[in-house]
Amino acid sequence: MHEPPKKYDPSRASQFVHRVPLWTRTRGPEQYMNDIAQGGYQQVVALQDFRDPERNQEHPLLRYIGPALGSQGIQVHNLNIKPTQSFSEAGKQDLVRASGILADAVRGGTKTAVTCDFGIKRTGRTLYLMHRRLGASHEEALAHSNPNSDDVEHLRQLYKTGIAGQKH
Repeated sequence: MHEPPKKYDPSRASQFVHRVPLWTRTRGPEQYMNDIAQGGYQQVVALQDFRDPERNQEHPLLRYIGPALGSQGIQVHNLNIKPTQSFSEAGKQDLVRASGILADAVRGGTKTAVTCDFGIKRTGRTLYLMHRRLGASHEEALAHSNPNSDDVEHLRQLYKTGIAGQKH
């Protein structure tokens, strides 16, 4: 017998999925790693790949974040969504994939950090899609994910074409 779909509960999403930006004005990768370890996170969805050689030239410490977290038993999902390419075909696929990982984390009660450089654009886009997967309306998803206003129509279309037809 089928259970009726559960009502959308934004508090459940905020209980298990958190924005944890890699950079702020006052911190870098070392503090990020401390925040993840001390926060009790079980997995990280990295919207920028910690293994990306181009980024590692600029910030050599990044190449050690994934293995360091993994050695602490934290699962790391490395995606490589370039900041300006979220709505390219590859970027859209990765946003959809990341939102699925986050929605599964909420459903399964897995404490998860979602990370991009500053936790604004790629993270907001991914959180919007996650909230939609969990049953939020367009307006609810916008309110709980806070994406860039320039992204709203792109996100609405991506949800319709990339997720709405899939099983959640």
